[in-house]
Amino acid sequence: MKETLAREAASNEMPYRVLNRVRIDSLAAQVGLDLNLYTRNRLVATSRPQLVRENLIDRRLPVEAVEALYYDGYRYTFVRERVGTFTYTTGFRALLDEEGRPRYVVAVPTLPEQERIEEERARTVAYLFGSLLLLLIVVMLTAALLARALTRPLSRLRSGLEAVARGRFEHPIPVSTRDEIGELVETFNAMQEQLAESRRKLARQERKLAWREMARQVAHEIKNPLTPMKLSVQHLRRAFERVRERVSDEDDERDRFQSVFERITSTLIEQIETLASIANEFHSFARMPPKTPEALDLNDVVQEATSLMKEEKGAVDIEDDLADDSLVVHADREELRRIYINLIKNGIQAVPEERTGRIEVATRREDGDGEAPGWAVSRVADNGVGIAEDLRDKIFEPNFSTKTSGTGLGLAITDKGISDMGGEIRFETEEGEGTTFIIRLPLAESARGEAGDGESGDY
Repeated sequence: MKETLAREAASNEMPYRVLNRVRIDSLAAQVGLDLNLYTRNRLVATSRPQLVRENLIDRRLPVEAVEALYYDGYRYTFVRERVGTFTYTTGFRALLDEEGRPRYVVAVPTLPEQERIEEERARTVAYLFGSLLLLLIVVMLTAALLARALTRPLSRLRSGLEAVARGRFEHPIPVSTRDEIGELVETFNAMQEQLAESRRKLARQERKLAWREMARQVAHEIKNPLTPMKLSVQHLRRAFERVRERVSDEDDERDRFQSVFERITSTLIEQIETLASIANEFHSFARMPPKTPEALDLNDVVQEATSLMKEEKGAVDIEDDLADDSLVVHADREELRRIYINLIKNGIQAVPEERTGRIEVATRREDGDGEAPGWAVSRVADNGVGIAEDLRDKIFEPNFSTKTSGTGLGLAITDKGISDMGGEIRFETEEGEGTTFIIRLPLAESARGEAGDGESGDY
């Protein structure tokens, strides 16, 4: 309607002036709507006069429209009106004069278009309801995806807890998020690894205890008959000597018997001594001999061990590189010397026949944290065949050996002895190149004053 008035208006003519010269029914025909014209709140023209005659249209402007257009300053408004039980909507548009006050009010009743309007309204409501339903579905799907994303790590964590409860620690939970749940899963994986490591240590300790008990029983059962066996063989040899002195020296049969007798009894004594050595080694593992801990210089003990092995194994090159400072530790001298002799022997036996053996023994000082006196660190390195990767976890276990002879208790005894001294032992190896055993022993308190400010070199 506004555009129609603008087309009918002359240049610089206000739209309300068009109503002074254009009939309302003509204007209604142009816009295709029923129009009612009000001025000063009263009906002055209508395109449906029969409705006025039948009192279906009020001759006065509704109060709601008056308040909105004249007092509240609105340019247009809508008012719900009734004809009997039928309700319809009428739109009111104010046409202002030059002073900005409403000169005319044009009303557009929707009575003829009410059914179409209701259909449009129903269609709009249906669209809105469909949109809300679609939005609700999207929200529910998003919530389900978010809930699944949140509950998946929790489900995995629950499965991991159930696995741990069943004693299975070998399956860490994958971490796919970086939030608090991801941190919780990482913490759980770390705890699971610690539990697995604790279980491995406990199993290893249980095996050691079982072997120690078995070694004690085996040593006892073996050593009991060995002494009378050896004494009996020795007594037999002495008795044979006395008989031989009384028999004629020209007896050839006597000479042959003497040769056989000497060979057999010597073999018996050697085997008895071998069994005694094995029994002693089992006994040492099961219950170490009484110790006499004392403050001693590790360099002196290492030098004693290397000197003994140099005399015994002249074909092997044994070198020592000892720290300049004294490395005072609290330990049993004999036990500590046996440990280094055993490691040097193992290194020599690990060198293949076609290779010239080389054993390096070195010591150094390692400073401690704060007021701690520090550590005496030593290493025994060989150029042998190294240790296969699948055997490295078993190297300190009882009854395990890479050699064809021996009881397999040497390194287990070494590990136990170093642990009893408050130290630790580990190894580095490379197949075909050799193995290095590294021992760390705590320095005695008195060693701090002897160390001075000297620096010790690395290996």
